[in-house]
Amino acid sequence: VGGSWIYEMKHPVYGAFPNRQRYLEVEPQKRLLYLHDGGEGYPEDRVMRVEMTFEPVPGGTRVHQRTVFS
Repeated sequence: VGGSWIYEMKHPVYGAFPNRQRYLEVEPQKRLLYLHDGGEGYPEDRVMRVEMTFEPVPGGTRVHQRTVFS
């Protein structure tokens, strides 16, 4: 909680896209809640709020992702 992941996605035609995830809640092996944007100076009205939950199932894990766009 309070940490962030900053990374860049690259496309061969359209170039590089900066990304940042700022973690609000972390429940290990159960749930993540974070804000996803394009980094410093990114418009607040374009920030996405993402909740991911993880459910154990036979042979693996079921991932549910809910993204709320501004």
